[in-house]
Amino acid sequence: MENAFKPQYTQADIDEIKAWYERHADQLPTEFVLNDSTRYLNLPSTLKTYFEIWDIHHDNPTFSGQIYQLFLIREKLIADGLTD
Repeated sequence: MENAFKPQYTQADIDEIKAWYERHADQLPTEFVLNDSTRYLNLPSTLKTYFEIWDIHHDNPTFSGQIYQLFLIREKLIADGLTD
């Protein structure tokens, strides 16, 4: 896995992942299955929410799990050939 979980993400981490999602916004599916236990019924809405969580709680490591999802989703989108 390219991006291992971090207890706390930096502004640079978020800037990089946010830029990637912005570049691929027109390629994102609405529904997306990350794994057997994680399914997103409205991926664009979920991504928006995760970035809002960062904006509000970036200094609170409690929310690192949600931010980590951004990296896992990107990795799977690329692996599945849904984005370039």
